[in-house]
Amino acid sequence: DPSPVLAEFENELEIFLVNHPDSVGRSRAAQAGLEAATGELVNFLDDDDEFCPGHLHTLVGAIEAEGVRVAYSDVECLTEQPDGSGGYRVVERTVFGGDLDRSRLFFESTLPIMAVLMDRKLAIELGGFDPNLDYFEDWDLFLRLAHRTRLHHCAEVTATYHVCPPLQQGKGTAGDHRWPHLARFFDKHREWVGGKDWARFYQRHVEATRLRLRQAEGRLSELEPQLENLKQHFSVIEKSRTWKVYQAVQRLLGRR
Repeated sequence: DPSPVLAEFENELEIFLVNHPDSVGRSRAAQAGLEAATGELVNFLDDDDEFCPGHLHTLVGAIEAEGVRVAYSDVECLTEQPDGSGGYRVVERTVFGGDLDRSRLFFESTLPIMAVLMDRKLAIELGGFDPNLDYFEDWDLFLRLAHRTRLHHCAEVTATYHVCPPLQQGKGTAGDHRWPHLARFFDKHREWVGGKDWARFYQRHVEATRLRLRQAEGRLSELEPQLENLKQHFSVIEKSRTWKVYQAVQRLLGRR
């Protein structure tokens, strides 16, 4: 029930709540919001993510200054785990950002939904959120927007994307369950993907990843003899009289 959260803002914002008696899924819920909105521009925010101060100001300013219909910012992604005391600890920080690579967008979602401020009429004209997609409905819409118009990049982190696997946050981005949904997505857009897109994506991302993997494997091979030497040295130390005396002293101190 979002009412307690909305109540915090009822004196600051004009709020319209579109409530479905039964769950209709992400795509249909987002589409209901898109159709119910009355402004020229729309931006979406999931309940487990955050806008930073100045988020909308930055994106609206870019649209006005650049004369574009869609703008997006960089987003910090925090992967978190429960800390056992009611809070969460960050285990990884990454940033979704950079200028849009349309060829990459055919194969990989690079725009978190909260990052994109778009012309509402254009989004509706292009069909909005596809109700046939249970996942990746935002990626699908952004790809159609990129096919029609320029998406302007604001090189500034203005939002935070929280991923907490134990709480099922971000669950649509990983796991074997996503493959049928990805197949449906790729099948929908296959006519737009040309040989140059495949080659560009392969060169920039697949080959680059393979190169980094080979370099990491080479470094690992260099470190393995050093690790083996350390194991041998430690084995010698463990068998030494000095080490046995040290352990005896530690046990004695522990009893005290």
